[in-house]
Amino acid sequence: MQAIYRPKGAALEYAPLALNLYRGCTHACSYCYCPGMLRVRREAFHSGVSLRPGILEQVERDADKLDGTERVHLCFSCDPYPPIECDLRATRAALRMLGSNKIPASVLTKAGYWVSRDFDLLAEMDATFGVSLVWADDERRAEHEPFAAPVADRLALLHTAKIRGLKTWASVEPVIDPVQALAAIDLLLPHADVIKVGRWNHAAEANRLDWRAFAIEVQRRLEAAGKSYLLKRGLAELVPPAGAAR
Repeated sequence: MQAIYRPKGAALEYAPLALNLYRGCTHACSYCYCPGMLRVRREAFHSGVSLRPGILEQVERDADKLDGTERVHLCFSCDPYPPIECDLRATRAALRMLGSNKIPASVLTKAGYWVSRDFDLLAEMDATFGVSLVWADDERRAEHEPFAAPVADRLALLHTAKIRGLKTWASVEPVIDPVQALAAIDLLLPHADVIKVGRWNHAAEANRLDWRAFAIEVQRRLEAAGKSYLLKRGLAELVPPAGAAR
């Protein structure tokens, strides 16, 4: 078993390496692509979370083989901070291993403010901390992400990370409602050093949205704010090159 792996396709736009510590996710996001990708029933995927057997031992072995030139993203097929992380502290252990091996890390979560307990560790290593947010209206968030942290909690978490001197970022993906996504970007501007935006896929409704108009407006706002950003491929190909995307 390999714990730290090289993702394929669009995932490479976030990081060259990845690590998934847990199986399952209880956020129960309506748009989650992971059950289909992993070929498990949606109900089963969202019903509980478990730590992958032997994962920390494998992380240690994999980390010893890396030269520290590529960033490891936590996580693609799970949240690195599910409720059981409060007791297991597996993500903290994995981050400590990466840090001790001088391996840069990227963290992305929809969890609540308790995640800030790991900011001491992240501040000691080459790490970027991010939150995923596509809603400004918390009622809409609850409709599509019923068990994820409220909008205000995620913004407070990112705000605290920035105050603590961490490099911060935000993932605005998948965009379900362009109006909500633009409002979320406005909320994130003071707190995220980098904002990455990706369109909604794998749904018939997504094809009815005006993605070109949305991409142009996102680019305009982020350029005007002087913000570093990334439009993922499905959006970037719809607008002319502008500014530095990284």
